[in-house]
Amino acid sequence: MSGKTCRFYRSTLDAMLEDEMRNGAKVSRLDLCVNVDSADHLNMFDRALTEGIIETKRFDLEESIKILDRQNNVETLYVGNLKHRAKKGIFRAYDKAKEQGLQIEWSRFELETRGQVANNNAKRYLQGVDIGNMINNTLNIPQSWWSDLMGAKSTLEQTEMIVEDTNMSPEESRWIWLMKQVAPALGKAIAHDQYSEHNGGNFERFQQMVQKHYEIERAQIIQQMMRNQGE
Repeated sequence: MSGKTCRFYRSTLDAMLEDEMRNGAKVSRLDLCVNVDSADHLNMFDRALTEGIIETKRFDLEESIKILDRQNNVETLYVGNLKHRAKKGIFRAYDKAKEQGLQIEWSRFELETRGQVANNNAKRYLQGVDIGNMINNTLNIPQSWWSDLMGAKSTLEQTEMIVEDTNMSPEESRWIWLMKQVAPALGKAIAHDQYSEHNGGNFERFQQMVQKHYEIERAQIIQQMMRNQGE
């Protein structure tokens, strides 16, 4: 899927991916990215690459390529061998705003994974592992700006197979999805909402919306139970 298609399916993408993997699908390519509304981060990455302080076991820093614009500003940085991209993947840092023709500051740090690495990362993603941590375990910069961007680095655990439990009810499957996928994302959203500079009260509105739909569903369930008793 392109980025545009992923955005279109954003609300159901995790469920789609998990369903396909439960049915035996293998992910052969997975791109993981982190965006930042700053051009300075791209220049800092360039300096880290030039100084050779980037830590990575997958890519050879000497094979990296730098692409500049006409004003000698960094446009794209490739870490890894482009000739081996189809097998080993690649890491790139680039000016996303310039690519899109936008007059804003927007840099993207993107890890392209292939083969078994992509499949394992897809499982980790469904298990709630942070994208920044997966990137960090492939390519890390021991500087504060990088850890602020990607989050703290922690060892990735071995992935477990996603096995379909034919005895699992739809309700059980739904609760597993809520706990694995929704709960981590919601927890992060609540923390950012409460501790951001402009607390918009989004969590309170979210609670009200949940309560509203709970009451609607509860009323329907009670009505159905009463009809069943009458029969």
